[in-house]
Amino acid sequence: ANRAIFSVGGTYKDIVALINKLQNRSKQVWIDSISIEPVDRNSELLKCDMSIAIYVIYSEGKQSYG
Repeated sequence: ANRAIFSVGGTYKDIVALINKLQNRSKQVWIDSISIEPVDRNSELLKCDMSIAIYVIYSEGKQSYG
């Protein structure tokens, strides 16, 4: 598997949309960890730190688990 760690900012709705897009891809994406916290008290913006693993399905039906 390929792994990535990244941070994004946005509203709760934006972050949920990103998670849904990651989960609905043809490549299987596993969210290893996720942390969501407010940017500050007076804002609706959130910071999301995420660690993911991406599994590739080969044409023979075998998966790569790196």
